[in-house]
Amino acid sequence: MSDPQIEERIRALGTELQERLTYCLTHGEGPEHDAAMQRAKDIRDEIESYGYPVLWQFSTDSVTLEPRADITILQVKEDLTPELQAIYDTWFFERAARRKRPA
Repeated sequence: MSDPQIEERIRALGTELQERLTYCLTHGEGPEHDAAMQRAKDIRDEIESYGYPVLWQFSTDSVTLEPRADITILQVKEDLTPELQAIYDTWFFERAARRKRPA
């Protein structure tokens, strides 16, 4: 069972991640864009450090035609088969190793 405080933190981070990525889509290049993108990467890394894979994609709002970021935070099932658990473990440890590398 997940910790409600962690789940709330992940929800808040997911909202901020969506806001940062949408900002990056609408504000071109420059120092603010670079800072927003770095924060987005840091947020993704924090969420994934809890074991939740993060996916994002970009789309256009069908009403306003504005670009937007769509965030999906996956929750891994607790009863994975040994094969799926091995795949998840490999992903998790590779992501952890990538986060520890210097920029």
